[in-house]
Amino acid sequence: MEIAYPYFFLKADNLDQNLPYYIHNARSILSGEFPLFNFHQYLGTPIFSCIQSAALYLPNYLALFCSWLFLGHYYGAMEFVAIFHLLFAALGCYQLLRYLGLEKASCCFGALAWAFCGFVIRVGDGWIQVVGYAAYFPWMLLYSLRQIGAFDLNAFSILIVLRVFSLFLGNPPYFIYTMTFEAITVALVYLTVPNKGVLIRQDAACLPSIRCGWMSFLFRQGLGFICTFLIAAPLLLPAFHQISLSADRKMPLSWEEYSKASIKLSYWLKGLLVPFSPANYLSTGELLFVSHIGWLPLVFCFVAVLLCRLQRKRVAVFFALAFFSFLWANDTFVTKLIYNIPIYNRQRFPFKLLFFCSFFLIVTATYGFDAWVRRIKGTQLRTYVLCGAIFVVHIGNLLAVHIATPYETRKTKDVPYEEPLKNILNRGRIVTIVNIDTADENKQMNLFGFNFATLFGLYHFAGYETLVSDRNSNAALKRNNSADFFVDKGARFNPSASDLEYFRKWGVRWYVLEKNIAVDKSGVLKLVYSDANRLILCDEAAKPMVFWVDSLNNSGTRHTFTTNSINITTERETTGQLIVNVLYNNFFRATIDGKQSELYETPDSQMRVVVPPGRHVVKISYSDPYFISGIYVSCAFLLLVLAGWGGCRFKRGITVAGLRINRSNMGSHLFNYFPRRSDKK
Repeated sequence: MEIAYPYFFLKADNLDQNLPYYIHNARSILSGEFPLFNFHQYLGTPIFSCIQSAALYLPNYLALFCSWLFLGHYYGAMEFVAIFHLLFAALGCYQLLRYLGLEKASCCFGALAWAFCGFVIRVGDGWIQVVGYAAYFPWMLLYSLRQIGAFDLNAFSILIVLRVFSLFLGNPPYFIYTMTFEAITVALVYLTVPNKGVLIRQDAACLPSIRCGWMSFLFRQGLGFICTFLIAAPLLLPAFHQISLSADRKMPLSWEEYSKASIKLSYWLKGLLVPFSPANYLSTGELLFVSHIGWLPLVFCFVAVLLCRLQRKRVAVFFALAFFSFLWANDTFVTKLIYNIPIYNRQRFPFKLLFFCSFFLIVTATYGFDAWVRRIKGTQLRTYVLCGAIFVVHIGNLLAVHIATPYETRKTKDVPYEEPLKNILNRGRIVTIVNIDTADENKQMNLFGFNFATLFGLYHFAGYETLVSDRNSNAALKRNNSADFFVDKGARFNPSASDLEYFRKWGVRWYVLEKNIAVDKSGVLKLVYSDANRLILCDEAAKPMVFWVDSLNNSGTRHTFTTNSINITTERETTGQLIVNVLYNNFFRATIDGKQSELYETPDSQMRVVVPPGRHVVKISYSDPYFISGIYVSCAFLLLVLAGWGGCRFKRGITVAGLRINRSNMGSHLFNYFPRRSDKK
């Protein structure tokens, strides 16, 4: 896939939003700070609390390192993220299916089908978190199913770690969905396990022959979720606060917004059966590929229904889950019912639930494949040949969908790209201007829309963030997603005086336009640069990023930005009011020469600090108290668990020592019971 389409997974949000976040995180960590804030977008906005930056997710840092090590740049990071997680997804699905009692060959079939199914690849190429959840979901089911029988502390602990890592991936909707389907799946499988009978001694690789009591089962499941949330408190507490401030998610979405991109039955069937049809692609676009799991798994789904008599209950469970998730992904009564449940009604695009529909169909198909393998078992060579042929046909089917598709579905921007003007453009904010009919995939990186300003260390007026606060959104004139302003086709770019004044106030010095937009070269904005696909205009009247209120020549003050703070060196003979051209936030604190100072909000929502005469170092830093509180909660819980575990170990040691002493005394008593030879005399 990489040979046919280089940077296969560097598409849509993976390039526009995720890669800039991951690089911002890495730069921050390398400079000795934790990435809580982002000065590069939205006039300065919190970033960690918005979740999607995934600052706590360690594999992203490893992927960036591998990309830099092997390619010399960071643009290959998404490919390494995908490789890590696809391997983990295949292994997890294999282990889950083995735990369900299926043959090794069958498990290999299911693992390959899951890791490379249409949804995981064709949605994951734009939302890399989907590939991550494809990796974690089978493992989470595996270790959750191990709670059905006797309590296993190791499995319980691993399950909590997996859940926490899945949250750190940075996609709240999929975290909620995976938690939901994990709970439903385990509950239904629990009901298929007998509650009484002869206990058969089994190893940890198989479902137990007898389930635990339902009270014990519910307690374990509930305790597991509580432990997950307590450990993840450093992320959850800031996130809940950010959601309460969010422009789009602090309230439930409207039904129209919530149900947007529901999958239609006809689209789903076309994707399953005829993903190579040009006519279907013209009507459905990328949705044509997301439901395709391969033709052979569809055949084996019917085989499972016909041949799996001993496992009929389990097959029915997984098939029912596939059907339920499809109804949720479609615009049906299930979708409307779930819309009325809090939390769920803040997540849009129901087609995302096809992730679970594909997974459960593949599990069902694997049962069918397993039944077929058991039926055709003859010589070992015959079994290997038939299974090998099945694997080759199935892999060829999936590769044909992902590679040989004769349609232009791989639109990507020009990468790798290095901005040659970044040392000039970092002196002021940027506004992006495009034609209204320019598609998002055609907006190149050097226009600095989306989050590309973060990628290059520049400063943009707007940005791309799902949980951006209402305050930031309004200040940035609600320019979310592609973060650009539009002009009609053929129209001249001619901003009004009021628009210019607003942009100048926020330090907008650079206007980056598409090449085909006409400009007035005699206007107040001066054309300073032109290349193959862009124009750059400069406004000399823009306010600096840091300046004195009484400055007459619009000159700035020497300053440097770090991830979470602004460091300013001042020197003047009289007391002055210093303006920092960043949107005011209650979590900022100011110090002058290391001593706490008052930080004020200006009428224009910027930050102001009063500086005494003389030479001083002013530092304005962002610190999230919810993040600090979350660390305390998480550490306190872990210390409590560690103390409890240590106490149990200590008590067990005393008990074992006591037993040894008792056994020693028993031995001496027994020895004394028999008369010694000297006593006989």
